[in-house]
Amino acid sequence: TKSEAASTLELDAPVSEASCEYVVEMSLPDEIVLGEDDSYEGEVANKGNCAIPELKLGLSPELESKIDLSKFQFSNVQPGDKEKFILIRKKVAHDDLFSATSYVVGSLKTKNTFGQVILQGYDETGEIFKRELPVSIVLENSFPWKELVMGSLIMVVMLIFAVRFWSA
Repeated sequence: TKSEAASTLELDAPVSEASCEYVVEMSLPDEIVLGEDDSYEGEVANKGNCAIPELKLGLSPELESKIDLSKFQFSNVQPGDKEKFILIRKKVAHDDLFSATSYVVGSLKTKNTFGQVILQGYDETGEIFKRELPVSIVLENSFPWKELVMGSLIMVVMLIFAVRFWSA
């Protein structure tokens, strides 16, 4: 496993009885910056001399809570084939007033999360390799205008009702 600025991960699995050499390359940078609506496209390529019946992608627990994968599993990946996947930032729902105002205050911070993208290959006998590529995900936030306006409108409506209640 190696990690560089625009790195690729080459996985050399043990050669099986059928003289297959399983070499998989995954391209991801060391650091991925995701804004509110951003995503990042990665690629997995079979550089070996045999088809890989099943290839699975996963995320470490640190990343699972913040990032989704567009595709978790690839079937029958032939030598020379390239498969694309997308890392997608998860949306955070804030339905009540307290959560929305907390979000407004806390969302201006940039959050940096370290974790691994996990790549596993399987053949008819079971798992043939499992590797983890370390990656840093930077979650950048824009100013939450929508939440601020909604919170302000709710406060104005509550103030109007309070004034009418006290004056009646």
